[in-house]
Amino acid sequence: MLVDHFLAHLGREAPVKGIEAAAMSKLAAHDWPGNVRELEHVLERAVILAGDEPVVSAQEIDFGLDIN
Repeated sequence: MLVDHFLAHLGREAPVKGIEAAAMSKLAAHDWPGNVRELEHVLERAVILAGDEPVVSAQEIDFGLDIN
């Protein structure tokens, strides 16, 4: 429900209308060490990365944890 809420809010500024099942699975599998704000930021970044695509894919879901 939170994903739908945030996508609806972000959809006012971008053409995103939905999220792929694989992207939802990726979100569900994440440990979420942050709070709801972390989810909002992950989705905001995904919408930006999706560009003109109407659906967020798993490829756009980035948790920013790439430490090398």
